[in-house]
Amino acid sequence: MRGKVRKTKLSRKWHSPYEFKTFEVYKNIQICSINAKPEDIKHNPFDIIPIYVDDPKIKRCETLENFWIYSKVYKCDVSYDGYPTEKFLEDRLKWFASKKTDIKRLQYLKKHMKDFLYILNGGKIINDYVEGRKLFYCKKYSSLVQHTDAYHRLQYRLNNGENLCLTSWGSADWSEEDDPKCEVLFNRLNKQDMSFGHASVLCCLLTGNIVWERQSSQVFF
Repeated sequence: MRGKVRKTKLSRKWHSPYEFKTFEVYKNIQICSINAKPEDIKHNPFDIIPIYVDDPKIKRCETLENFWIYSKVYKCDVSYDGYPTEKFLEDRLKWFASKKTDIKRLQYLKKHMKDFLYILNGGKIINDYVEGRKLFYCKKYSSLVQHTDAYHRLQYRLNNGENLCLTSWGSADWSEEDDPKCEVLFNRLNKQDMSFGHASVLCCLLTGNIVWERQSSQVFF
């Protein structure tokens, strides 16, 4: 019998060990690179490289996380005419070439969602944040992660009856048992002010619910 999958938030208190909830009969799998135990399976955007970019000046990005955060353009990134500033384009080039994540910008964007303007894809602009997230984050990450040995091991464990709980930064609690069709995750994906990270993408893939391919009109309230 196939197992079930769920996810929960990984948190950290200052100078204390990493903490997360535990659930009876579930095996916790930490899917963050930072301080993951050797036996944990890692499925993190930081580790999937490279990302080939639709931009002749850049060609590729070394981490999915930097690709996503530097595809989003906010008010602080543009000049009076609405075009990206030289500083933003220089930073984008710098961080696309880096294997480290720009944590400072990542934290800033999370706090200033209201300042989002558009998503930059080469010379094209996408004004809809949700549609951009589906295209740039969900589809990119899912297409890459499904080819990794780590993902195949997760599938094997799940298909052989093991219940898995994926733990990740900022990941809201969710369980397949309570939401077998991923309707809750679909709703989160289609709301700009709600997070939808790689743990959510993995849960959708492992349950066969590719919510980023559903029509937005199907949102459940």
